[in-house]
Amino acid sequence: MHPLLKRTAGVVKSNSLLMKGDKVLVALSGGADSVFLFRFLLELRGIYQLELSAVHLNHLLRGVDSDADEEFCRTLCTEYEIPFYSRKASVHEYALQNHLSTEEAGRKLRYNYFDELMNELGYTKTATGHHQYDSAETVMFHLLRGSGLRGVSGIPAHRGRYIRPLLSLTPFEIRDWLQAEGYIWREDASNDSTDFTRNVIRNELFPFIHQKLRISPEQPLSRLAQYSAEIITFLDRLTDEVVNNHLQNSDGEAVYPAHKLRMLEPVLRKHALSRIFVHSGTEPSSSLVTDCNRLIESGESGVYQIGNGFSLFYSSEEMVLFRETENSGQEMRISPGQSVLFAGKEISFEPAIKEEINFSDSPLTEYIQSSHKIDYLVVRPWREGDKFKPLGMEGSILVSDFLNNHKVPSYKKRAEVVLTEGEEILAVAGRRISEKYKITGSGKFYYRIKCHEG
Repeated sequence: MHPLLKRTAGVVKSNSLLMKGDKVLVALSGGADSVFLFRFLLELRGIYQLELSAVHLNHLLRGVDSDADEEFCRTLCTEYEIPFYSRKASVHEYALQNHLSTEEAGRKLRYNYFDELMNELGYTKTATGHHQYDSAETVMFHLLRGSGLRGVSGIPAHRGRYIRPLLSLTPFEIRDWLQAEGYIWREDASNDSTDFTRNVIRNELFPFIHQKLRISPEQPLSRLAQYSAEIITFLDRLTDEVVNNHLQNSDGEAVYPAHKLRMLEPVLRKHALSRIFVHSGTEPSSSLVTDCNRLIESGESGVYQIGNGFSLFYSSEEMVLFRETENSGQEMRISPGQSVLFAGKEISFEPAIKEEINFSDSPLTEYIQSSHKIDYLVVRPWREGDKFKPLGMEGSILVSDFLNNHKVPSYKKRAEVVLTEGEEILAVAGRRISEKYKITGSGKFYYRIKCHEG
């Protein structure tokens, strides 16, 4: 085995990236890195008894060149009798629809496709061709964004079902080996485009540093990444008790013990917060972690938006990570026979026949009566000062007090919805109807209201 391949195989072994009998997808773009990865795993196929396949996502960004990349990969796999999976996906359209950069949209589409194949076809690993300089670019990118220690740990060799065997190699070593062996690959012209942040770092920032400071930043940054990863592993062990021993409330939200967070040294508390945010799919910046740490140190209750649709609620008893419910403060009308999605709740309003009314114990389905035909109800957020007369009570009560009595956490109150007819609150959706609309049998018109999480 060539010394370069032997060195890379040593990385695979020392990091336990492969196990005997693994079923591995090779992310094959057609570029030099992925072609090297493909040929390297062919060398290891017999040693680890691997079942190899390759996967390619055609981003449709470069016209005929994108199609030529796909055909190159298909031909390479046919030559070695390796199963090949491919899909065409418009990265540009996906980016526009989801308000993402082209770079981020492409990454999401690729990994969604990889996950889909692994889940459907039983692959145990997906191997990607990230090399040492990719990791260095990631470190620089996160340094500039202020992502903190976790951000500067670079690209991990192993994360979940994804493995990256080439992180010890430079792109020059990869290309030199391919040329020496007579192997060809495809060049992607978009690698030179300044439309992509990483290309700016690779093609402009790094050469500028090298020219002006006489420093090649890639290897020092890679060493920093390795050192940071070791520190993170150590800090993980010290914060496992807080991060891993959380509970789930009735809504499936993660609840962490506030007193244990407060007892941690500040540096460990910040690390624990960073880990918790990562679990929600949020990439935590150092400013986000610092701000949330200040909230905890203040001892005051509060809500902090952390991004990716999640917020954090903190009190002296608990810290809750919850998904924000969109509630614009606007109103919607709903007529009999219609349903609407409002503030994360699906609410339906239907005519009912008196003889077929079937009461249940669940407030998610309620029946009301009226002396007149109801043309529509208004669905809106509750407001300070709102009052209604809950079913079973003699007097009126503030909606706020009603929610307090039902132990609705303060951070979730703003997602509560009321149904009104004119100025009259007919129901707090999914919780209680008004006494004024209860079924007595004397009404002329009957209706069914259903409320479920959307």
